[in-house]
Amino acid sequence: EIVTVEISNEAAKNTLISCVFRAPGSCIGTFNEKIIEIVDHIKYKTLCLCGDFNINLEHEAGQITKDFADSLYSVGLFPLINKPTNYISDCNNH
Repeated sequence: EIVTVEISNEAAKNTLISCVFRAPGSCIGTFNEKIIEIVDHIKYKTLCLCGDFNINLEHEAGQITKDFADSLYSVGLFPLINKPTNYISDCNNH
């Protein structure tokens, strides 16, 4: 799920703020493709990409996670939060 707002600026580039949510357990590869698709369409604007990616960048979780991070880096996007914000040890805890 993605919601994007464009802020017009006559003195500089317009700014896009996109809020993204990837459901836990959904395909990271497909999510990665969608993010790159968005970034490719807005090359001439400033982008703030925020949200809950549900991807643990702290521990290497395989090639798909590395590809996701590399894709962000390749277009000049860098995560400001790179540690989990919620640790769940047991899904039966309420």
